[in-house]
Amino acid sequence: MPDKVTAIFKDYEEANAGLEHTTTQFDTEQEAPVEKHCCITGEDVKTSFCRYPDPSQETMMIMSKAVMLQYSRSQGSLANVFEQVLTLRRKQEK
Repeated sequence: MPDKVTAIFKDYEEANAGLEHTTTQFDTEQEAPVEKHCCITGEDVKTSFCRYPDPSQETMMIMSKAVMLQYSRSQGSLANVFEQVLTLRRKQEK
């Protein structure tokens, strides 16, 4: 991941402030709110192509189309990339 990614993690909570959380993690009537920024670059994303849950924040992380294509071509598994982002977020929170 690019070095600038770590700077985004300290701001991701502020960037996604105001999102409404579901009443429970398994609420079938309400989807978890989708974050507004790409979890890798921090850029605004109007249409998300990839979503992955962040259970701690009860949100859906997203990737921009360009980032999704970059990582899917080079590393193969987007789930692994999202897991790396989650790991970095939890470290930043501590």
